[in-house]
Amino acid sequence: MTNNNLYKSLLNILRKESKGLAVSPDAFTDYLGIENLTLFNDECKAFETSRIVSDALRPFKTTSTRTLTTGYVSAPSDYAHLTAMHVGGDTILIDDLTDEEWVFRQDDELTQPSADYPIARLDSTNIYVLPLTIDSITLLYLRNPTTPYYDYYTDANLNIEYLEADESYVLGASEVYRDGTTSGTVNSITVELEWEDLDKIKILHRILTKLGVSMDEQLVAQYATSKENS
Repeated sequence: MTNNNLYKSLLNILRKESKGLAVSPDAFTDYLGIENLTLFNDECKAFETSRIVSDALRPFKTTSTRTLTTGYVSAPSDYAHLTAMHVGGDTILIDDLTDEEWVFRQDDELTQPSADYPIARLDSTNIYVLPLTIDSITLLYLRNPTTPYYDYYTDANLNIEYLEADESYVLGASEVYRDGTTSGTVNSITVELEWEDLDKIKILHRILTKLGVSMDEQLVAQYATSKENS
């Protein structure tokens, strides 16, 4: 299910609900970006509390092995939520601690960090690991979602025509690209949502709710999967 399917569904539902709202492609891009991030943040809060949530976030699960410099390394730029951490090239898990736990573990003779029981703490930018003998770590984490975008041009009849991701299109007579370009080749900057279709429906449902449409999510799904939106 593409951004275009969702946009067509949105317009069809608004029309059938007699809302009379004209949502431009640019406004739709803004709505997509906001609700994409909101859904991600909501699902992160409930991560691993149920199989459904864990499965929904599967597209954002990733791994990174990072080399430590004197016990620390910067967090990945797309880091959002840690799921596990272990010693690089090994299966030894590293305990992820709060600042208070970090201090306590170092001062307590029974729980001091060791090669077999290493510890770590994360701040907004860095990851700190003890003991200092550990020279690399492997992170399993949720990355931030990419920002979706709906790119398009208008044809000679002023119809909005969707440009698929990575598509190159040669503008014809009286056709205008999104940014006002009227001739030559334009390269699409469309970015599709990374969620599975079920969760894309949730995003569409959230947008409709913001626009004042009260509709059951299952009914929204029926509209979105109908032939007229393909």
